[in-house]
Amino acid sequence: MEGATYALKFGVEKLIRLGVRANQIVLTGGGANSATWRQMVADIMDAKVRIPQQEEGAAFGAALQALALVSDQGVAGVATEHFAIRSELGCDPDPEGASFYAEAYEKYHSAVNAVTPLFQ
Repeated sequence: MEGATYALKFGVEKLIRLGVRANQIVLTGGGANSATWRQMVADIMDAKVRIPQQEEGAAFGAALQALALVSDQGVAGVATEHFAIRSELGCDPDPEGASFYAEAYEKYHSAVNAVTPLFQ
């Protein structure tokens, strides 16, 4: 679980370098049902984690994009009207956990850098 979440963090860091900013992580799918994983993501990402009411994230996101294309509301309007969060499942990063995972992530990142030449 940690390795998958570190890979997610790696991708988010790339998005940040491209100028994409976010103040929370929205998780969907089967893993989002795990309170342990939700907290782990919050701590590793050092960001709030939110869970949408609609459990089928990919299909729902595609439907919202299609609706935005045919409506006058645009993406933000469609999302505001149709996207809801299950507040009871959300979690915030724990400072102690975030500190632990920040150190562990550096070790993970060093290991990735060490083996990357083997796959190029």
